[in-house]
Amino acid sequence: MSNAKLKLMVLLLTISLLGVQFALASHSIKQKSMVYLNKKTKQFFSYIHAKDHYDYGHKAGKKFFFFYKFLEILARLIQEPPADDYAEKTLENLSIYSPWLIEELQGLSNSTGIGIKNLLNIFNLFTKSNQCTVILVTGNATKNNETFLAQNLDMRRDNVKNVFLTHVYSRFLTNIFVIADIETENYSYVFCGLPIFYELPLMKNITRYVDEESGVSTYSIERLTMMRCKNIFEVQKLWENIVRASGRNRFWPHFWDNSIPSFCDKNGDIITIEQTHNYICFVYRNSTDITKTCNDILWHANHHQFLDPNLTGSVYPGEENVDQSTFLRAKRAVELLEKNYDLADIFT
Repeated sequence: MSNAKLKLMVLLLTISLLGVQFALASHSIKQKSMVYLNKKTKQFFSYIHAKDHYDYGHKAGKKFFFFYKFLEILARLIQEPPADDYAEKTLENLSIYSPWLIEELQGLSNSTGIGIKNLLNIFNLFTKSNQCTVILVTGNATKNNETFLAQNLDMRRDNVKNVFLTHVYSRFLTNIFVIADIETENYSYVFCGLPIFYELPLMKNITRYVDEESGVSTYSIERLTMMRCKNIFEVQKLWENIVRASGRNRFWPHFWDNSIPSFCDKNGDIITIEQTHNYICFVYRNSTDITKTCNDILWHANHHQFLDPNLTGSVYPGEENVDQSTFLRAKRAVELLEKNYDLADIFT
């Protein structure tokens, strides 16, 4: 592989836009814009132009038909029973807080022949606990005054099924990037993975009070952010004003303190969000009073590191086990960011 191709692959695999971190669109990407893609990079993109959310789900099912059917077959082989009334409760919640997602599921169901409840059970089956560490660097923290957002996947070696299905299969064997252009939304957006199906983990915490209320799932808010926000200030407004879901529920599409959204925009601004139904914290490039370190660097490694766990019910430092390692990974991320301050580039 040539150096140019290697650099391109490093870039594409480094910028992961699935579920926990995103680069905001500066304007809508219209269908005609596809002609401007370099021939070498165009092969990594799929483009879905849809008139509404139902149409998006329907076209996603047609474009990635065999990938969804493979998950359906595999789910039958695994034969793990779904949680009691999981699909019914999920559909009831979505009908109140995220009806657009039901429209997508209906379109996906009609084009794949997989029932909506079966789709929910399939997505939930492959939503298992893995961890990730996210870093954001911008401005003076970089070598050339750039902005980088990257994700490192952390998982146990014996968790082969989940490694393949939720990371390798659902992201990189479909297409590196998918451009979603839904006419009823403000902006097109780019993501990495299998449309509609996300993998975002959550560890249960049943030992103390948890800020637990119904609302819009973090997955749904992240999707809405990509479709309706162009910078981090619009991101803050959306997340502050929306009715957020939080609690012990670990079923797709509901995730809680292990889903920590992080965003960057074309202006070089970065933000990380910790939230529950009643509490929310926004951390910016200059939030040194919160991060206790340099400007222009942020990080996250699951669970609440800035919100008070006594209020939210999240994990305390020292409670994490081998499956979580949240605060160990966060500490290591800060060390590396500080060590490489003003040196960060795509290869650092």
